[in-house]
Amino acid sequence: KLGNLNLVLNNIQRLQEYNSKRSTPFQLRFNFLILPENWKEVKSMLQFCAQNNAQPFIDFCYRPEENSLLTLTENERIEILFFYIDQLTWHEFVFCMRVINPLINSIKSSIDKAAVYDRIKALKNIG
Repeated sequence: KLGNLNLVLNNIQRLQEYNSKRSTPFQLRFNFLILPENWKEVKSMLQFCAQNNAQPFIDFCYRPEENSLLTLTENERIEILFFYIDQLTWHEFVFCMRVINPLINSIKSSIDKAAVYDRIKALKNIG
């Protein structure tokens, strides 16, 4: 069954209103589990967190295995890494390390792994 985004957004707004009235406000944290169906939505999620003054927690799905990016082909996993390198700022990229590291570790080809590291280094140098 699909969730109700409007209900979630309404609850976030209510939490923010409640939090603004507290003498000691708490930090909102939004958890986002990366799956084959949503890996392209990371930038939108990070922007949503920034707009709502929330701490993002981006996590990798290992189990059940059928929901893991590790079930994709090596070429698809490399494409995902390059997509993140091309689409995210360095600051956003760092929030995704729980996803980046398992993807890099899953690459068998030393040449492909080196290409990924070269692109990450270039992203870091850009800032």
